[in-house]
Amino acid sequence: MIEIAAAAREYVLKRGGCLHLYDYGNLKLCCGQMNPGPSVRIGLPPDQTSYECRRIDGIDVYLPNGFAYTEKLTIQFRRVLCFDDLYLDGWKLL
Repeated sequence: MIEIAAAAREYVLKRGGCLHLYDYGNLKLCCGQMNPGPSVRIGLPPDQTSYECRRIDGIDVYLPNGFAYTEKLTIQFRRVLCFDDLYLDGWKLL
């Protein structure tokens, strides 16, 4: 289940009304692999055939095909210094 916080919703609507989750997949490190989890990006995904579109609170959210998560996830907005950022709250690596 994915929700969008009010501040994040307002931010996305001002920038076109759609976003996508970008999944980095497994990153290879010197002594193993790590999956940092998906990031939230404004706009359409580069390859829409690899994504499923869901309408959440008036926003088109593109999720990678096969994206499954049982916990509640919330797309949040934050401003750090003068930089605006969207992030996925509730994601756990394990």
